[in-house]
Amino acid sequence: MNQGNEAIPIGAWIRMSMVVPRGVPTLVGFTYVDHQEGPSAKGSRPDDPNLAERPEVTVRLAGPNPGLTWEALSQEEVRRLHLPRAPGWLHLYGEQPRPTTGWGEWRRHPALAGRFRPEHPDDLQVVVHDGGPKLSRERPEVVWVRMTGMDGDRFRGLMLNQPSKLKTVRLWDEITFVVAQGLPFPLLVTGKYLQERGNWTIRPCDKCGLSELLDAPSDLIRATFPQHPNAHLTEVFTQFCPLCGGVLSLKSVNRPEEDHEPETAPVPAPRAWWQFWR
Repeated sequence: MNQGNEAIPIGAWIRMSMVVPRGVPTLVGFTYVDHQEGPSAKGSRPDDPNLAERPEVTVRLAGPNPGLTWEALSQEEVRRLHLPRAPGWLHLYGEQPRPTTGWGEWRRHPALAGRFRPEHPDDLQVVVHDGGPKLSRERPEVVWVRMTGMDGDRFRGLMLNQPSKLKTVRLWDEITFVVAQGLPFPLLVTGKYLQERGNWTIRPCDKCGLSELLDAPSDLIRATFPQHPNAHLTEVFTQFCPLCGGVLSLKSVNRPEEDHEPETAPVPAPRAWWQFWR
């Protein structure tokens, strides 16, 4: 049996026991995220015929749980107890993390150290946006996000605030974000950006050190060189930093190091375009 509430898989059936309060039997429950209370589990005694759809007990997993021990049920146990993949009541709690996400594993990631709220140790602030100034007129905003998972240095979380003006993200969306140099908060990244990111080497801004972009490189190329018939073949270019007006350089990983310096983007972004948190 595992001890404590960190790394409990969310979206899974588990067996759990608690020393406190006394008299609580071993329970079988399904883990989920309550967007008000945090990670939780609903369950009953293993012999309860209504275990799956009418559980008797709700256990909050975010706070201290003295003596809590747990283990994930095997597929054989799930079949033997006639448990569904997910109970019918789960939809009442809105968007959920990907099944079997280990809750709390991100708390030990060095890139996120010091970013969580002490009273809500899975919540942190993230910069969300509709894109940079070449592609969007709306300024980025900072919102609170509740962590739901991670994959290396890429993190996922549910947005806890409704942005004021942004149109591409909204309350309870699960977003992906990274920790970028030059920013006080992690930065939302899109799936398209992540698909293209590995094809480019980004030299951080020469003034503030910003190390990531707000837009996919292919979208920036089209916006930067709209009249160029072969813009899609661009392998090296620069962008003015949306944070401070400095310069970021981009080079395709397939381009030899000895090639000439990148062509400079024609028009710089306004200085301090989104220093809205200062």
